[in-house]
Amino acid sequence: MIIDHIDKKREALGIMGERERVLMDMADRQALEVEAGEID
Repeated sequence: MIIDHIDKKREALGIMGERERVLMDMADRQALEVEAGEID
């Protein structure tokens, strides 16, 4: 069905791998942005 179609597209793009999901609050997110230099 639709899910099979989506999975085929994901395989073609090389994004079928499992990803670790991490919950962050805004303070953690801002700290990561500062480390990455995304905030002026």
